[in-house]
Amino acid sequence: IVQLNQQHELALKHLREIHLKDLSDQDVAHQIEIKKLQNIQQQEIKLISTEHKIAIDKLIASHQEKLNILQTTMDDKLQSLKDTYLAKEADMNEKLEVNRKLAKEQQEQHDTLQIERDVIKGELLVYKTKAGSKINVEDFTSKERFLELERIRDAYARIFSKSWQATKKAIRKEILSQPYENPKKEKHHGKKEG
Repeated sequence: IVQLNQQHELALKHLREIHLKDLSDQDVAHQIEIKKLQNIQQQEIKLISTEHKIAIDKLIASHQEKLNILQTTMDDKLQSLKDTYLAKEADMNEKLEVNRKLAKEQQEQHDTLQIERDVIKGELLVYKTKAGSKINVEDFTSKERFLELERIRDAYARIFSKSWQATKKAIRKEILSQPYENPKKEKHHGKKEG
């Protein structure tokens, strides 16, 4: 039995050694397999990352292109609106200037007609007076009538001023058109003209 026991112990020991060697071999094989799998996983991660980066870059490029097109379209529309606004503004300014000139001309015509009306009223008063009609001074005591009388006076003053300016020009023109004659004859220090 002792011998059988020893044989059994030896067989068990041998089995343990084989088992340990198998375990060690399996552990080495597993470590190699793990390294292979890790390498494959790393390659797959790199491939997926590269594909993902390419997809993101394409998406960014597509969005950037759409953004550029949209920006160009908006810039074109904005420039078109600016051009339209500037054209309308220039047209309105031109019309405004024409209207201002027209209003100025109409105001000048109105003022001229007012002056002519006031002169005619003044002439009417003068003719009435010359004709012997008595003008009642009391008729000009109301504010409206007094202002009317002042306008008549101002109209005559303007006519007088313009007439006087025209008369002065006519006199100057007439005098300057005549040859100059010196009323004093030159004296020649004792020399006789010969």
